[in-house]
Order: sequence, then structure tokens, then C-alpha cells
Amino acid sequence: MKRVVYVSTAAPNLSEEEVERLAAAAVRRNETLDLTGLLAFNGVNFMQTLEGEDAAVDAVFGSIRRDPRHDGIVALIEEPCPKRLFPDWRMRYVRAPSRPLLNGQTALHRDDLENGAQVAELFAGFLRLGPG
Repeated sequence: MKRVVYVSTAAPNLSEEEVERLAAAAVRRNETLDLTGLLAFNGVNFMQTLEGEDAAVDAVFGSIRRDPRHDGIVALIEEPCPKRLFPDWRMRYVRAPSRPLLNGQTALHRDDLENGAQVAELFAGFLRLGPG
């Protein structure tokens, strides 16, 4: 099994509704390919984790790299993974608030990512970023 975590910049004209449709399509695709993961969007940038069998992750990540709805794709983590961090999430979509919530937390809690401290820290930092 393999895990990829990447960040990218959304196309300037990409609407929130298009992002929601993209996430829904990812759920259907990932069900077919037995992939799991998390997609976060902060209004400007994406951060996504994909995990599953190597060939499926590589094929989907290749498709993601060619998708015109974003650019500036940077793989932060590309590693073998003995265990999924998101076994129940075909593709959970999290919209980062433009500001932290009142208690200083973001929409995703570190407890959501058991045994994935590095990935959890990346997403926690990303979700604190806003469109400015």
C-alpha cells in the first residue's frame, strides 16, 4: 500500500460548488478503486491524501496532476503505508474556515487521524490557513 499527500493551487475561477462536485466524484471513483483519503480546500489551495494499492494511487495521482482545475502540485509525502489512516473515508471533504473556529480548533481534529502524526500536523496547519 502507498500514501501520497500533496498540495496545489486551485484554478482562479473554481467555485465552491465545483469543488463539492469534485469531492463527490472522488468518493465514487475511490469506491471502485478501493482508495481512501481526505481532501481539504481553504478557498485557494487544496491538500489531499490518497491511500491504497500502489498502482491505483499512482494512476489517480497521475490523473490529478493533469487536472486543469488546479496547478502547482507539490507532493509532500509519497511513502509506503502499512495501515490506512482513513479506512472509513473514501474521500472525506473538509472546507477550511476562513478563520479558526471560536475555540481555536479547525474543522478537522487531530483525533480524526490516529497513528498519522505527520499527516495530522500537515492538515492541521493547512486548515488554519485561509484565503487571506
